[in-house]
Amino acid sequence: CGTSTREEVSITVMLPTGDATFPEIKLTGKLDRIDFDSNGTAIRVLDYKSGKPKTKGVIEGTTKDSNGDYKRQLVFYALLLTHCGDERLMTRDCVLSFFEPNRKGEVVEFPFTISDEEIAALEAEVVRVALEIAHGAFLNAPCDPTQSSYCALANQLMR
Repeated sequence: CGTSTREEVSITVMLPTGDATFPEIKLTGKLDRIDFDSNGTAIRVLDYKSGKPKTKGVIEGTTKDSNGDYKRQLVFYALLLTHCGDERLMTRDCVLSFFEPNRKGEVVEFPFTISDEEIAALEAEVVRVALEIAHGAFLNAPCDPTQSSYCALANQLMR
């Protein structure tokens, strides 16, 4: 009647693309920790972060200087667990835990429940980008300086 923990869990899945010429994408992730209930069902994923604690806005990418990569990593873990083939691992509850305490000496943790919509959106983005790369579509796309600091170099090479 308790919980158990598995640390440093590596998961590899094959994500179907729906494309006959490039049918699957191999995705791999290493989860810091998964907590399980007494029945062996995952109840949450914990992701540890070093450095100073961030705000919820920075984590979610809702501030001017953030892009949501912290939360996107949690969504990626939920995507992996969704496709791993073991229903006991399909938790959507995640906690982002910062090692370095805040000014009050407290460990800062942010719980999130990842939605099906967030997983579906990330999955669609991964498939779209993988297919663009596989089919060479990125070679014809213009360089966007708001997305890459290498546009000047790319433009020189294309001349």
